[in-house]
Amino acid sequence: WSSDVCSSDLTAQDINRLLGVPRDRIVVTPLGVDERFFATYERRRTVTEEDSLALRIRLGIPVGRPIILYVGGHDERKNIRGLVEISSEVVREVERSGGDSPVLVLAGRISSAKEEERLNVALWDFSMASDTVNVGYVPDEDLHALYAESSVFLFPSLYEGFGLPVLEAMAAGVPVACSNVSSMPEVLGDTGLTFGPQDVRSGAKAVLRLLKDKDAARSLAESAHARSREFTWARTGRLTREAYRAAAEVLGLETK
Repeated sequence: WSSDVCSSDLTAQDINRLLGVPRDRIVVTPLGVDERFFATYERRRTVTEEDSLALRIRLGIPVGRPIILYVGGHDERKNIRGLVEISSEVVREVERSGGDSPVLVLAGRISSAKEEERLNVALWDFSMASDTVNVGYVPDEDLHALYAESSVFLFPSLYEGFGLPVLEAMAAGVPVACSNVSSMPEVLGDTGLTFGPQDVRSGAKAVLRLLKDKDAARSLAESAHARSREFTWARTGRLTREAYRAAAEVLGLETK
Protein backbone atom coordinates (compact mmCIF):
# COMPACT_ATOMS: atom_id res chain seq x y z
CA TRP A 1 0.00 0.00 0.00
CA SER A 2 1.28 3.44 -0.85
CA SER A 3 -0.06 6.94 -1.14
CA ASP A 4 0.92 10.12 -2.92
CA VAL A 5 0.56 13.69 -1.71
CA CYS A 6 0.13 16.46 -4.27
CA SER A 7 -0.97 20.08 -4.35
CA SER A 8 -3.97 20.05 -6.71
CA ASP A 9 -6.76 17.89 -8.09
CA LEU A 10 -5.22 18.36 -11.53
CA THR A 11 -1.94 16.83 -10.37
CA ALA A 12 -3.86 13.99 -8.69
CA GLN A 13 -5.57 13.25 -11.99
CA ASP A 14 -2.23 13.27 -13.80
CA ILE A 15 -0.68 10.87 -11.27
CA ASN A 16 -3.65 8.56 -11.68
CA ARG A 17 -3.62 8.77 -15.48
CA LEU A 18 0.14 8.62 -16.10
CA LEU A 19 1.36 6.44 -13.22
CA GLY A 20 -1.72 4.34 -12.54
CA VAL A 21 -1.92 5.22 -8.85
CA PRO A 22 -5.53 4.72 -7.69
CA ARG A 23 -7.26 8.03 -7.11
CA ASP A 24 -8.29 7.06 -3.58
CA ARG A 25 -4.63 6.72 -2.65
CA ILE A 26 -3.78 10.26 -3.70
CA VAL A 27 -4.24 13.04 -1.15
CA VAL A 28 -4.53 16.65 -2.27
CA THR A 29 -2.89 19.17 0.06
CA PRO A 30 -3.22 22.64 -1.54
CA LEU A 31 -0.36 25.04 -0.95
CA GLY A 32 -0.56 28.11 1.25
CA VAL A 33 0.31 31.75 0.79
CA ASP A 34 2.83 33.77 2.79
CA GLU A 35 1.20 36.15 5.28
CA ARG A 36 3.20 39.04 3.85
CA PHE A 37 0.96 39.07 0.78
CA PHE A 38 -2.02 39.91 2.98
CA ALA A 39 -0.03 42.88 4.26
CA THR A 40 0.54 43.87 0.63
CA TYR A 41 -3.24 43.99 0.19
CA GLU A 42 -3.39 46.69 2.86
CA ARG A 43 -0.34 48.39 1.39
CA ARG A 44 -2.16 48.86 -1.93
CA ARG A 45 -4.61 51.11 -0.11
CA THR A 46 -2.02 53.27 1.61
CA VAL A 47 0.85 53.55 -0.88
CA THR A 48 1.99 57.16 -1.29
CA GLU A 49 2.91 58.94 -4.50
CA GLU A 50 6.45 59.27 -3.16
CA ASP A 51 6.74 55.51 -2.58
CA SER A 52 5.30 54.79 -6.01
CA LEU A 53 7.69 57.19 -7.71
CA ALA A 54 10.70 55.83 -5.85
CA LEU A 55 9.87 52.25 -6.83
CA ARG A 56 9.35 53.10 -10.49
CA ILE A 57 12.56 55.10 -10.72
CA ARG A 58 14.57 52.38 -8.98
CA LEU A 59 13.24 49.62 -11.27
CA GLY A 60 13.07 51.67 -14.46
CA ILE A 61 9.28 51.56 -14.81
CA PRO A 62 7.69 54.53 -16.61
CA VAL A 63 5.83 56.86 -14.28
CA GLY A 64 2.05 57.18 -14.72
CA ARG A 65 1.51 54.03 -16.80
CA PRO A 66 -0.66 51.20 -15.40
CA ILE A 67 1.32 48.02 -14.77
CA ILE A 68 0.44 44.62 -16.18
CA LEU A 69 2.48 42.37 -13.91
CA TYR A 70 3.86 38.91 -14.56
CA VAL A 71 5.77 37.06 -11.85
CA GLY A 72 7.39 33.72 -12.57
CA GLY A 73 9.93 31.82 -14.58
CA HIS A 74 10.56 31.83 -18.32
CA ASP A 75 10.52 28.12 -19.17
CA GLU A 76 8.48 27.10 -22.20
CA ARG A 77 5.30 26.13 -20.35
CA LYS A 78 5.02 29.67 -18.97
CA ASN A 79 3.93 30.87 -22.42
CA ILE A 80 6.07 34.00 -22.40
CA ARG A 81 5.41 34.59 -26.09
CA GLY A 82 1.67 34.51 -25.42
CA LEU A 83 2.17 36.86 -22.47
CA VAL A 84 3.91 39.40 -24.69
CA GLU A 85 1.39 39.05 -27.53
CA ILE A 86 -1.60 39.52 -25.22
CA SER A 87 0.03 42.57 -23.67
CA SER A 88 0.75 43.98 -27.12
CA GLU A 89 -2.94 43.69 -28.05
CA VAL A 90 -3.83 45.50 -24.84
CA VAL A 91 -1.33 48.30 -25.35
CA ARG A 92 -2.45 48.93 -28.94
CA GLU A 93 -6.14 48.93 -28.01
CA VAL A 94 -5.60 51.38 -25.15
CA GLU A 95 -3.53 53.62 -27.42
CA ARG A 96 -6.34 53.63 -29.99
CA SER A 97 -8.87 54.62 -27.34
CA GLY A 98 -6.67 57.41 -26.00
CA GLY A 99 -6.21 56.01 -22.49
CA ASP A 100 -3.11 55.68 -20.34
CA SER A 101 -1.07 53.03 -22.12
CA PRO A 102 -0.03 50.17 -19.78
CA VAL A 103 3.44 48.72 -19.44
CA LEU A 104 4.24 45.02 -19.08
CA VAL A 105 6.52 44.33 -16.11
CA LEU A 106 8.24 40.95 -15.86
CA ALA A 107 9.56 39.86 -12.47
CA GLY A 108 11.46 36.59 -12.29
CA ARG A 109 14.83 35.13 -13.10
CA ILE A 110 15.74 34.15 -16.67
CA SER A 111 17.68 30.91 -16.32
CA SER A 112 19.21 30.33 -19.74
CA ALA A 113 20.25 31.95 -23.00
CA LYS A 114 17.37 30.13 -24.71
CA GLU A 115 14.85 31.73 -22.35
CA GLU A 116 16.37 35.15 -22.93
CA GLU A 117 16.25 34.66 -26.69
CA ARG A 118 12.60 33.54 -26.50
CA LEU A 119 11.68 36.73 -24.68
CA ASN A 120 13.69 38.99 -26.99
CA VAL A 121 12.17 37.43 -30.12
CA ALA A 122 8.67 37.92 -28.73
CA LEU A 123 9.39 41.54 -27.83
CA TRP A 124 10.66 42.15 -31.36
CA ASP A 125 7.84 40.28 -33.12
CA PHE A 126 5.11 42.16 -31.24
CA SER A 127 6.86 45.56 -31.04
CA MET A 128 6.81 45.45 -27.24
CA ALA A 129 10.41 46.32 -26.36
CA SER A 130 9.54 49.91 -25.45
CA ASP A 131 6.42 48.83 -23.54
CA THR A 132 8.08 46.13 -21.42
CA VAL A 133 10.32 46.32 -18.37
CA ASN A 134 12.10 43.14 -17.34
CA VAL A 135 13.19 43.66 -13.75
CA GLY A 136 14.42 40.08 -13.38
CA TYR A 137 14.78 38.72 -9.88
CA VAL A 138 13.84 41.27 -7.24
CA PRO A 139 14.13 41.07 -3.45
CA ASP A 140 10.96 40.44 -1.46
CA GLU A 141 10.49 44.08 -0.51
CA ASP A 142 10.46 45.20 -4.14
CA LEU A 143 8.29 42.26 -5.15
CA HIS A 144 5.61 43.19 -2.65
CA ALA A 145 5.89 46.83 -3.71
CA LEU A 146 5.34 45.74 -7.32
CA TYR A 147 2.18 43.84 -6.38
CA ALA A 148 0.97 46.92 -4.53
CA GLU A 149 1.66 49.11 -7.56
CA SER A 150 0.18 46.89 -10.30
CA SER A 151 -3.22 47.18 -11.96
CA VAL A 152 -3.51 43.64 -13.37
CA PHE A 153 -1.75 40.32 -12.82
CA LEU A 154 -1.46 38.40 -16.10
CA PHE A 155 -0.54 34.70 -16.06
CA PRO A 156 -1.16 32.82 -19.35
CA SER A 157 0.72 29.66 -18.34
CA LEU A 158 0.13 26.46 -20.30
CA TYR A 159 0.49 24.20 -17.28
CA GLU A 160 0.84 24.59 -13.52
CA GLY A 161 0.89 21.93 -10.84
CA PHE A 162 -0.67 24.49 -8.52
CA GLY A 163 -0.11 28.09 -9.63
CA LEU A 164 1.34 29.80 -6.57
CA PRO A 165 1.89 33.18 -8.30
CA VAL A 166 -1.85 33.37 -8.97
CA LEU A 167 -2.58 32.77 -5.29
CA GLU A 168 -0.02 35.39 -4.24
CA ALA A 169 -1.60 37.97 -6.55
CA MET A 170 -5.02 37.13 -5.10
CA ALA A 171 -3.76 37.61 -1.56
CA ALA A 172 -2.10 40.90 -2.54
CA GLY A 173 -5.37 42.21 -3.99
CA VAL A 174 -4.28 42.46 -7.63
CA PRO A 175 -7.04 41.64 -10.16
CA VAL A 176 -6.10 38.39 -11.93
CA ALA A 177 -6.39 37.34 -15.56
CA CYS A 178 -5.00 33.83 -16.03
CA SER A 179 -5.27 30.63 -18.04
CA ASN A 180 -8.34 28.43 -17.73
CA VAL A 181 -6.31 25.21 -17.91
CA SER A 182 -4.59 22.80 -15.50
CA SER A 183 -4.80 23.75 -11.82
CA MET A 184 -5.25 27.51 -12.08
CA PRO A 185 -9.07 27.49 -12.04
CA GLU A 186 -8.88 25.44 -8.81
CA VAL A 187 -6.98 28.27 -7.19
CA LEU A 188 -8.78 31.25 -8.68
CA GLY A 189 -12.34 29.93 -8.64
CA ASP A 190 -14.70 32.61 -9.94
CA THR A 191 -12.75 35.50 -8.42
CA GLY A 192 -10.87 36.53 -11.57
CA LEU A 193 -11.03 36.34 -15.36
CA THR A 194 -9.79 33.28 -17.25
CA PHE A 195 -9.08 32.55 -20.89
CA GLY A 196 -7.56 29.88 -23.11
CA PRO A 197 -3.80 30.46 -22.89
CA GLN A 198 -3.42 30.35 -26.66
CA ASP A 199 -6.46 32.56 -27.30
CA VAL A 200 -4.72 35.93 -27.51
CA ARG A 201 -7.87 37.94 -28.18
CA SER A 202 -9.68 36.49 -25.15
CA GLY A 203 -6.66 37.14 -22.97
CA ALA A 204 -6.47 40.74 -24.16
CA LYS A 205 -10.20 41.26 -23.56
CA ALA A 206 -9.82 39.99 -20.00
CA VAL A 207 -6.94 42.37 -19.27
CA LEU A 208 -8.72 45.29 -20.92
CA ARG A 209 -11.82 44.71 -18.83
CA LEU A 210 -9.78 44.76 -15.62
CA LEU A 211 -8.03 47.95 -16.72
CA LYS A 212 -11.15 49.79 -17.85
CA ASP A 213 -13.88 48.59 -15.48
CA LYS A 214 -12.52 49.71 -12.12
CA ASP A 215 -15.60 48.58 -10.18
CA ALA A 216 -15.48 45.06 -11.63
CA ALA A 217 -11.73 44.86 -11.06
CA ARG A 218 -12.11 45.99 -7.45
CA SER A 219 -14.95 43.55 -6.77
CA LEU A 220 -13.03 40.60 -8.22
CA ALA A 221 -9.86 41.56 -6.36
CA GLU A 222 -11.70 41.70 -3.04
CA SER A 223 -13.37 38.35 -3.68
CA ALA A 224 -10.02 36.84 -4.66
CA HIS A 225 -8.39 38.22 -1.55
CA ALA A 226 -11.09 36.66 0.63
CA ARG A 227 -10.71 33.33 -1.19
CA SER A 228 -6.93 33.38 -0.78
CA ARG A 229 -7.34 33.30 2.99
CA GLU A 230 -8.57 29.72 2.66
CA PHE A 231 -5.09 28.70 1.47
CA THR A 232 -2.92 28.59 4.57
CA TRP A 233 0.30 26.72 5.24
CA ALA A 234 -1.26 25.55 8.49
CA ARG A 235 -3.94 23.75 6.49
CA THR A 236 -1.29 22.32 4.14
CA GLY A 237 0.63 20.96 7.14
CA ARG A 238 -2.51 19.53 8.77
CA LEU A 239 -3.64 17.74 5.61
CA THR A 240 -0.14 16.39 4.98
CA ARG A 241 0.12 15.10 8.55
CA GLU A 242 -3.28 13.43 8.27
CA ALA A 243 -2.26 11.78 4.99
CA TYR A 244 0.91 10.27 6.46
CA ARG A 245 -0.92 9.24 9.62
CA ALA A 246 -3.53 7.39 7.57
CA ALA A 247 -0.81 5.66 5.54
CA ALA A 248 1.03 4.66 8.72
CA GLU A 249 -2.12 3.17 10.23
CA VAL A 250 -2.73 1.07 7.13
CA LEU A 251 0.85 -0.18 7.35
CA GLY A 252 0.51 -0.91 11.06
CA LEU A 253 3.08 1.65 12.10
CA GLU A 254 2.82 3.57 15.36
CA THR A 255 1.99 7.25 15.15
CA LYS A 256 2.06 10.02 17.73
